[in-house]
Amino acid sequence: MPRPRRFFPSHPGMRLPAFALFLLLCSVSARAFTWNRNEAHVDWRTTETEHFRFHYAAEIEPAAGYIAAIAESVAEEKMKRYGIRLPNKVEFIVREGIMSNGWANSFQNTMTVWISDWDFAIRSTHNWLKDVVTHDFAHRVSIQSGSKLPTPLQGFVLG
Repeated sequence: MPRPRRFFPSHPGMRLPAFALFLLLCSVSARAFTWNRNEAHVDWRTTETEHFRFHYAAEIEPAAGYIAAIAESVAEEKMKRYGIRLPNKVEFIVREGIMSNGWANSFQNTMTVWISDWDFAIRSTHNWLKDVVTHDFAHRVSIQSGSKLPTPLQGFVLG
């Protein structure tokens, strides 16, 4: 019966370089998959505020301005609550699409919000954009506050 193939080399001197190469390949492939695709056909605009750099398509500029006002209105309160200052402006992507969601990525210092408001009875009727911006910025600040390592190393785990 043939022996099963091993993923890592059996020679002890080759295990660490092989594992390092494996981690590098995982990192590269993880960066290739993202919800923030480069859409070259979109006329992207960028606007800066005190705590954020907003990226949005030209046709949704009014919505991006509204979201910028919301984000700046909650930024100071959240950073004060957690007792920190973020090291850099948060890269904030405002998108339009069929999704009704938002997310924060501490490792890349980004936030994304889709402006589609699925306002129907089962989800309630409220200021959805204010809720999602506040919620996701709170994630961004709380993760930074709880981190024992600088931002580029926050996801590094040994064990």
